[in-house]
Amino acid sequence: MRFTATMTLCTLASCLGSPLQAGESYPAIEGSLSVEIQSDRTYKATDRNEERTDSYATIEPEFVVRMTPALSLVAAGTLEPVRDLRPGRDRSFEDHGFYLSDLFLVWEGDRWEMAGGKLTAPFGLAWDLAPGIYGTDFAEDYELAERLGLMAGLMLGNETYGAHAVRIAAFRLDNSALSQSIFTKRGRLDRDEGLPANTSKFSSVSLTIDGDLPMVEGLGYHLGAMRQARGGRGAVKTAKAETGFVAGLTHEWEMGEVTLSPLVEAVRIRDADGDDGVNRRYLTAGAGAEWGAWNAALSGTRRSTSGSETDRLLQLSAGYTFSTGIGLDLGWRYARENGDRFRTIGALLSYDLEF
Repeated sequence: MRFTATMTLCTLASCLGSPLQAGESYPAIEGSLSVEIQSDRTYKATDRNEERTDSYATIEPEFVVRMTPALSLVAAGTLEPVRDLRPGRDRSFEDHGFYLSDLFLVWEGDRWEMAGGKLTAPFGLAWDLAPGIYGTDFAEDYELAERLGLMAGLMLGNETYGAHAVRIAAFRLDNSALSQSIFTKRGRLDRDEGLPANTSKFSSVSLTIDGDLPMVEGLGYHLGAMRQARGGRGAVKTAKAETGFVAGLTHEWEMGEVTLSPLVEAVRIRDADGDDGVNRRYLTAGAGAEWGAWNAALSGTRRSTSGSETDRLLQLSAGYTFSTGIGLDLGWRYARENGDRFRTIGALLSYDLEF
């Protein structure tokens, strides 16, 4: 799915299904369930303790309760491993915990929308849209997920000048009771852990502009800025606020039976993680292709941090979706992180259900 200005802040509500038609009753419930089972084998690594197999599931139920044509409640959860893989050990469907990833109200008009609760603040696209099994791995660093806050959006433009959406959010990290998980406990986020945006007030902000450029059919852009306030308290408060800037382009080409979807995104973060003078840059580029039930993807990310070696990620994957709706993808990943090199192969089974 390509992100465009016509998508609403209520990403779940807009993607789960069409709005109810006139005359249908409220309240109404819509939902979806995403199930992924993945197994990764790191077969070569600088540190032999990193050569291991990790098999796990990611299950994401999502619900939208439409209370009126304009007002909806969105709830989503995630079941996944919530602990780091231990060095030198394989893992087989262990350490899974379930937590609430989204819980917010959204109020929508014809050309505006407002949302409040636990949500993902807008900033960047590659953490969600970079193609392939491993394409999002580095870009997830700057995903502003599990924030408590408020968002507002305004839709602008027309067929001549293209559709454009301006979104602004004020937020903080979720350090409430909602940050905990069940089954395997990850614990409640504490203010004493520091971290940017780990505050008691909505003192962090993000601003994004998304749109379609009418001069090239299928071309979309994303521009944004964010500031995450100094987090923590006392001796563990971060030294600086973290600021970031993003610019990205997406495209969609129809070439006969093949649909090609390239993406490029650049991000710069100042005082990364709240560390004074530590700057970080990301450059992600990739393309996905679909033809019939087949798909393929090639993508890579370059991550550079001042005072450290440059990290690199390259991935290649391909897959097939069966008539039952079950998808099977195989992938290869090369990564260099902190000077260490990793080569990984993996398989992903996926299934999506809407109801």
